[in-house]
Amino acid sequence: MAGKRFPRGHRALVTEGFVYLAAGKCREEKCGAAVHWYRTPGGKRIPIDVGKKVPHMWICPAVERGKKRAAREASKQGELFW
Repeated sequence: MAGKRFPRGHRALVTEGFVYLAAGKCREEKCGAAVHWYRTPGGKRIPIDVGKKVPHMWICPAVERGKKRAAREASKQGELFW
């Protein structure tokens, strides 16, 4: 998939080799978005946002907060971050 757009929708995911596993919700307290779990062609589990049809970690507000927190910690320690 390198260099390609992320497949949108169930049919596109299956065509690319993803396998549907289950429906669920994001466990983050301030999120709770509906997700569908898939296994990637490489064997890893990935949550796909039901509404946006993209990997949930791309849009989850909890992930964004985690990035900001990590950046603050790195800057405190004088580390170069991303």
